[in-house]
Amino acid sequence: MRSGRVPKIAFVAAGTGIALAVIAARLVYVQVVKAPVFQKLAEQRQMGTAASVGARGEIVDRNGDVLAISVPAVSIYAHPHRIGTDDRQRICGALQAEGFKNVCTRLGSDSKFVWLARSVPRDGVPQLTELAAEIDGLGLLPGTVRRYPKGDLAGQLIGFVGVDGQGLEGLERSLDDILRPQPKRALVERDARRKFLIGTDDLNILAGGRQSVELTIDGSLQALVERSLSQSLETFGGRAAIALLAEVETGAVRAAAMAPSFDPSRFKNHSPADWRPRFATDTFEPGSTVKPIVLAAALSKGMAMHEIVFGENGKFLVDEHVITDDEPHGWLSLRNVVVKSSNIGAVKVGAKVGKSDLHQVFTSFGFGQKLGVRLPSEARGILRPASRWSELDFATASFGQGLSVSPLQLLYSYLVLARDGSMQRPYFVERIFDPSTGEMVWSHSPLEESVFPHPDALSQVRHVLASVVDEGTGARARVDGLAIGGKTGTAQKPDLVAGGYREGAYIAWFAGMFPIHRPKWVGVVLVDEPSVSIYGGAVAAPVFREIAESVAIREGLLSSLAANAADQTLPDPVRIAVPTPEIDRVPDLVGLSLRDAGRLAQWHGASLVPLGSGIIVGQTPAAGQQANRGDTWHVRLERQGAG
Repeated sequence: MRSGRVPKIAFVAAGTGIALAVIAARLVYVQVVKAPVFQKLAEQRQMGTAASVGARGEIVDRNGDVLAISVPAVSIYAHPHRIGTDDRQRICGALQAEGFKNVCTRLGSDSKFVWLARSVPRDGVPQLTELAAEIDGLGLLPGTVRRYPKGDLAGQLIGFVGVDGQGLEGLERSLDDILRPQPKRALVERDARRKFLIGTDDLNILAGGRQSVELTIDGSLQALVERSLSQSLETFGGRAAIALLAEVETGAVRAAAMAPSFDPSRFKNHSPADWRPRFATDTFEPGSTVKPIVLAAALSKGMAMHEIVFGENGKFLVDEHVITDDEPHGWLSLRNVVVKSSNIGAVKVGAKVGKSDLHQVFTSFGFGQKLGVRLPSEARGILRPASRWSELDFATASFGQGLSVSPLQLLYSYLVLARDGSMQRPYFVERIFDPSTGEMVWSHSPLEESVFPHPDALSQVRHVLASVVDEGTGARARVDGLAIGGKTGTAQKPDLVAGGYREGAYIAWFAGMFPIHRPKWVGVVLVDEPSVSIYGGAVAAPVFREIAESVAIREGLLSSLAANAADQTLPDPVRIAVPTPEIDRVPDLVGLSLRDAGRLAQWHGASLVPLGSGIIVGQTPAAGQQANRGDTWHVRLERQGAG
């Protein structure tokens, strides 16, 4: 061995030592110095933020029947560039099988992301759910879809939501901040394909809280009123019909109906004009329905009901314009101005009240202002300042032209009439609940104050409203055994393009209350552009009669029935065969009218819920079953001759 030469093994050992030292240093650097950075990167690949899948709050009627509810759903998406040919064929087959036609073409697009379906019920896509767990590039986003179990019942009032769950119309829109769940997010572990290792049910546990809303609406009354409106349109024609029904004591609206209605689940099948709750968003000239308010203003200034004005024999010139009555009148008492619905008489009475005072009374009765109900786009109506009224404006305002009100505002004004001048605003939302605890978090608080401090004047006006029905233009609203008061109205529709009024276009009104001497219910009916007849007494009053009679039967308000119940006799004004009731058995109601069935129900202490109109063709419970006081009898009616 030569001296002074280093063996090769030493070079190898030295190199190995240096390499090991470098590796050790690198390990120290990675595991100690850079550990937090790499740990964060690993977490970012293994963990992700999962959004909560909260359900939108329910909407129920006053009886707890569900009007709007959210059910579990999924939205199906794909990353086309990550899906192979074989998998694409499998997905297309599943899409076809589960009803998604013409969607498969989206998988052939150049997009990195496409929606295949949005918000479909989760239990309706079992094949796609299975494939999403197997195929990289196909995914399901859990969520909910809105359902309306009652179909088109109260469609305009409830409204609907969009594909992303936001309220777009009606109460769904105005209560969106209450019904829409608060989003929550959580870190959730992912698998190698970066899909969350958590199921839909687990995601639902993370969901934010939402609140449920109870409305004042009574579903059975709502259905009854909607049917009456639909039948009116069939009989008299017209673009649309509206009706509102409210309790006098509280102002709670028990029915807010429109015809035609629409199913919020299929809102895209209707035009936007059909969506809005026109009873709050649209305004119309009220016509002669304001004459009782003008009379109240006159009485509040000390005038007497027997005072007279001259009807000018049917024609009266105001500021070079001729005001006419349908029938010529001579001298008219203040009472008969309303009973006979004289426009000229109303102008004379309004002149006695004075311009500024009449304007102030209209304001007190809710005209020209929003009522603050929970509905989007509530209309203020048109009531120009008295300082801007010309002599003609003042005259026409006295019989309800040149100003406009929504049906909801007219309902409010008749609530003031019924309540001796105290305010009780109509409302639609009764309570809000926290569904997780069942606790009530909000309830309606009535705000009662006097807006017209002349109860004696309003008591006299109500007597006049009763005379309108008994002997005047509202005769077709009459119900035997029920004291009804109200006022008809026939108003022209303005021409918004050419100015003035449209030829042949009218609004038919009826506004009323019952029982008139101690009102419990107030209602308003409007028919837009009826074609068979234009008059409120011919078109709107019969709808009010149907509604009032049905409510009176349900509530036991027919005075003649109450008087006869003590004698255990059944009045039979239409002279049809009414079976003798057995006190403990349900009678056979088939073939009877609603009125006679109502008498039998009231005699047994039961309430009656009708479906349809005409004569009774079916009943529950069946005839002969045990009858107990407090029971509810359901009857189905059909018109005679219906197939």
